[in-house]
Amino acid sequence: MSDTVLYVWMKAAVLSLVGFFAPIHTLIFALGALVLIDFITGIYAAAKREEKITSSGMKRTVAKGLLYQLAILAGYVFDTITPELGFVARVVAVTIAVVEMKSILENVASVTGVDFRTLVDRMIAKK
Repeated sequence: MSDTVLYVWMKAAVLSLVGFFAPIHTLIFALGALVLIDFITGIYAAAKREEKITSSGMKRTVAKGLLYQLAILAGYVFDTITPELGFVARVVAVTIAVVEMKSILENVASVTGVDFRTLVDRMIAKK
């Protein structure tokens, strides 16, 4: 098989996958953004605590981001197989988003000294 034929088949396979997963591209990008924000706030918090920033920590973030994306893709495949349910990818995405938001808020609290959970509780108690 020539390189040209292999290239055409690989291109077709990639385009097919992109087309198949296109309906959940917003979930993929949104969670990617949350992982990136968590990464940035985590570096800032570690620097504030004067912790050493290592490449192994950065590798963990990359691995976490990839695994999150794979979990959403797997949820979407499950949704496709069982259309009567059709919400697994979104449940996975919301669960991951909550985890990432908690981590982001912890990082912000570490840097600013403001615990948003306590702040929100106080605001709710006033009403």
